[in-house]
Amino acid sequence: MLAPLLLAILSGIFFGSWSVSLKKARNYKFENFFLMLVLVTLAVVSASTLVLEGPGIFGQVMAAGLNPVAWGLGGGVFWGLATLSFGYALTLVGLALGYAIILGLGMFVGTSVSMFLMAGLPADVGSVVRVYAMVGVFVALTGTVMSSYAGHLKLKRVARGRERRDFKKGIPICVLSGFLGSFFALGYAGAHEQLSTWSSIFLLVLGFSLVQIVILGVKITRSANWRAYKNLKHNVLYPLAGGLTFGPAVVFHFASANEVGVALAYPLMMGIQILSGNLWSFLGFGEWRQAPRNAKTIQIIALTILMVASILIGRAMGFVG
Repeated sequence: MLAPLLLAILSGIFFGSWSVSLKKARNYKFENFFLMLVLVTLAVVSASTLVLEGPGIFGQVMAAGLNPVAWGLGGGVFWGLATLSFGYALTLVGLALGYAIILGLGMFVGTSVSMFLMAGLPADVGSVVRVYAMVGVFVALTGTVMSSYAGHLKLKRVARGRERRDFKKGIPICVLSGFLGSFFALGYAGAHEQLSTWSSIFLLVLGFSLVQIVILGVKITRSANWRAYKNLKHNVLYPLAGGLTFGPAVVFHFASANEVGVALAYPLMMGIQILSGNLWSFLGFGEWRQAPRNAKTIQIIALTILMVASILIGRAMGFVG
């Protein structure tokens, strides 16, 4: 099971890196940036599903019952709302803390529900797979809690008035985004009970894209921000780069899930994503440069724990097949 393992890791690295373009875009408009990002993601994933399964994907979706279509589209809608709130939360609390809270909560809900209440694992897997996976998830949750505490210590030392207000506003948004983000796994698991992998992904990404296109299009129109696209670098090129990172991440993740089940591919991808996002935070943007030593130490321990969690979940993949 080396290929699914590598695809899940690669997916996590890509998912953890798309927001670099958001941090780099200094003079962007939030709604313009994300509209371009979504359109590029939709194009990349749609093209990939058509190449991998062919045009028969449309016939399969049309012939499907209401339940799988509702899971696919509905899960995509919630995932789309999670992505919007995720991007907003990162502007309030930063990459490291935002990734930890949002993805940690999403990992726990998405993995546990898909594993025990839905067909999130291949039918013939043994109990040892579930044990390794859930131990890995709980270890990851421990790392997430520690990372959140490190962020709290950092804030007490370096934040001023507005940053503290942003932190208080950002934490509830992080929690909401994490819960909604779990439907990235749940929507796929629900649709995949009756549909093929790539048909399920097509529905998921369609719901993900449509809800954001509507919300962002209305927001841009109301604020008369269509002219912002004249700023090609920050509102076109940077989100284009983000979409060309985000789209392949989706394809890699579900190619892995197709082999080992979303209940394994999802938490491994999320753990790698948190690690990747935090490395960008530490090394690329210096978000922790002025943090106190105890906050940095706790954060490094938290990232080490997340790495151990990823190893446990990766070991669970080795027992599949």
